[in-house]
Amino acid sequence: MAEEISPALEAYLRSIRTILAAVVLAILAVPFLANQDEIGLYLAGASILVLAYSLVSGPYPEFRDL
Repeated sequence: MAEEISPALEAYLRSIRTILAAVVLAILAVPFLANQDEIGLYLAGASILVLAYSLVSGPYPEFRDL
């Protein structure tokens, strides 16, 4: 029997997955930033945007009005 996941738990799992994506992008950006490559700035910026998206669209009501 398949049990359904509650909407709140699903939102938290989606938020955790998005935050992990931001962390992976930030880790990928580190070597490029160390070599002062332009791609490192793009990866770091992308990780910041993904993290901001996860805060605004996630289950955190205090960030919804940003």
